[in-house]
Amino acid sequence: MFHELFSKALDQMGWSQNDIAAQFHINRGTQYKYRNGQLLPPRESFRQILNALKLSAAARQVLCEAYYQELYGAEKLARIHYIESAMNRLDEWITMHPQPLKPLADSIAASAQEAGSAWLSSQEELAGAVQWVFQQSSPGEAVTNYPYSCHAIDDVVFRHVVFGSGFRLTHLLTFDKGCAGVHNLENIFRSMRWLARQVNPICRYAHLHTDSLTPFPCFFALDGWCLLFHPQRGEGVLLRDEGLFGYLRGLAERFARGGFPLAVFPQDMFALQAEVNRASIHRVEANLSAYPCLAPIADDAFIRSVIREEVPGWEYLVQLGVEHYSRLMSLTDELYVTTAEGLRRFAQTGAVREIPGAFVKAAPFAERIRYFHTMIERIPKKKLFILDDMAFTLADKVSIDFFENIVMIAGYFEGIDSALQGKENYIVSVVDKELRQDFTDFMEYLQDNCYFYSEDAAAAYLKSMILLCEQLSAAGRQDAGEACDPQ
Repeated sequence: MFHELFSKALDQMGWSQNDIAAQFHINRGTQYKYRNGQLLPPRESFRQILNALKLSAAARQVLCEAYYQELYGAEKLARIHYIESAMNRLDEWITMHPQPLKPLADSIAASAQEAGSAWLSSQEELAGAVQWVFQQSSPGEAVTNYPYSCHAIDDVVFRHVVFGSGFRLTHLLTFDKGCAGVHNLENIFRSMRWLARQVNPICRYAHLHTDSLTPFPCFFALDGWCLLFHPQRGEGVLLRDEGLFGYLRGLAERFARGGFPLAVFPQDMFALQAEVNRASIHRVEANLSAYPCLAPIADDAFIRSVIREEVPGWEYLVQLGVEHYSRLMSLTDELYVTTAEGLRRFAQTGAVREIPGAFVKAAPFAERIRYFHTMIERIPKKKLFILDDMAFTLADKVSIDFFENIVMIAGYFEGIDSALQGKENYIVSVVDKELRQDFTDFMEYLQDNCYFYSEDAAAAYLKSMILLCEQLSAAGRQDAGEACDPQ
């Protein structure tokens, strides 16, 4: 239990009650309640003590886990752990190519083919049935409403729709108003590999607690085949029924009329500004991104330096960009969380991610250097944290902005098919107070687990990036001079 681990850690430091009272301003009575489990230390008090304790990384993590277990309870902590895992593995999820499953059992396939129906009694059989339906069907549109927690089924559908020939997908995705477990988080993170291929689910919110009483709340329908199933119990029935198939397609049409697309794909600065303005009626508070957000220097000089001159309406695009960023920056003094690796890549490449790549070029070295100076000024205000890439790997393909009641996730993709050029950005806006709080608590969790550079180390690192920019700039001028030398 937390209070036992906490008491042991305090005793190992050899602090007296008077020492603790003087250093952390905690009176003797409150100390006693912390030690016997009557009272849990407030988060800020716990963090101050934690940072003063001489603990190994493993011991610190154990103490943090025990504290968060007491503070949040098992379900809330599970959501934080899910975000931690997803932010570590998201790039892998987006780029992986699922492998085929073992064929559906001959007896089940024969029953479906000969009798037009077959019963299924495991997760493996459900996924195998979906694979079998794709193999039996002519190219066309599949309609389904499974949640992304159905990993095996989703892998099968993804492989056939994205890497198959001619299959399309209408995915009806329901977010739980009750926010049960990691359901909503999984729907967001697991959708991103689909969004990277321009497959956009249609969404709605509903209370899902009654699904446990429904025999088959999920379906998959393609080319007259209908799979009705329960995702948690792993039970279902596969039917060949044109009447039911038509009914499910009609259901999808009704769902779409009352639903909304999960993501938007801004094709230009106008669409980008419109989507961000929809969220920015709320106060923007923080940004979490492996590659640094450049908003702190996105003024007139910066925008003019990165918008490509050959883009039609250049002057208007500059004005639009300046208005867009100045409006956001005037709302609040935003917190930025980024990575050491991302900062280094910006120093080397000057790439701008916030604007669709077709409109921008690399930031000049002077603007890169100005950015690093600006971020150094934010460190003592606790408005910048740099993640240590050796301690925690943050997904590179998303940037998350936290507004008062909205989580806005922007996706960036490189090396996509030529047919999708100009569509390499997407934005998902989730209006969900509880989910918004989960992300905030996750940021606190990173801090408590000591995944960030210290203030001194962060400042020293940014100064080294300034030196790197100066060296690269000087090398570029020398190369240009040699190229112009007639000798």
